[in-house]
Amino acid sequence: MIDKLNKLVAVAEEMATAWDDIRFNMSGIEVVVDGLGGIVRLAVGREYPVYYPDENQYMPEYCVEYVSYYFSWIDGQWVKDEPMIVEAPNPFEAREEEEVDELPF
Repeated sequence: MIDKLNKLVAVAEEMATAWDDIRFNMSGIEVVVDGLGGIVRLAVGREYPVYYPDENQYMPEYCVEYVSYYFSWIDGQWVKDEPMIVEAPNPFEAREEEEVDELPF
């Protein structure tokens, strides 16, 4: 189990390094391993300007956004799971149903 955790931590460190190289402010990494599955959560610090009318100026606001990635343990390696895409039926789509007239006249 420790071996699996160490390998997923190495994967998480590579991901955080890649994100940091493209100028994201990495503020944390969380790694969870449970059986044959694992989760890597990366915390990215964001700064954006907000207008304050009382001061008549823009000031920075800070927040932390979390991005989660799911992994599966396959053949001794961690493999990133692809996101599941669920297609829901469009309720506004025109339905072509045959109309049955039950009245005899």
